Amino acid sequence: MKMTQGERLARIETLLIARDEADKRESEALAGVLGEMRDDIKAIRGELDADKADLAALKNKGVGIMIGVGLFGSAIGAALASVWDKVWTAVFN
Repeated sequence: MKMTQGERLARIETLLIARDEADKRESEALAGVLGEMRDDIKAIRGELDADKADLAALKNKGVGIMIGVGLFGSAIGAALASVWDKVWTAVFN
């Protein structure tokens, strides 16, 4: 089957038009997927920021608790030292 130059050009043009239309459909689909991903990333970023704020508050609370425990332990240690001193003095004097 022998084709003329015009038939070959028409066939090539038809193929190019079909490819162009397919590319447009793929681009639109990709744009939709990218839009959904953008929304998901924004939601994840919001959750991450909330988690970071919660962790910072917990860290600050933890520091306060550790200071309180340290002060409590120091007070217990001082009280025990005082009691031990009194017991030591009472027993060995």
